[in-house]
Amino acid sequence: MFPDKLKLLVLLIVIIRIAYAISFSSLSQAPLDEHKQENLWRRRAIAKLWEERRRMGRTPIFKLT
Repeated sequence: MFPDKLKLLVLLIVIIRIAYAISFSSLSQAPLDEHKQENLWRRRAIAKLWEERRRMGRTPIFKLT
């Protein structure tokens, strides 16, 4: 069969090809703090809306908290 060095070379090429194929097919990872930033943005946006409604005076929307 193949000499040992040739087997190792073929194995190395196969491993590199698999790693290369996997790197393009997988989805990118989201940052770990993205969920916290999204919640912070949402809370600030809601607070701004309520401040705007307070400045408008009477509004038919009720705050449920």
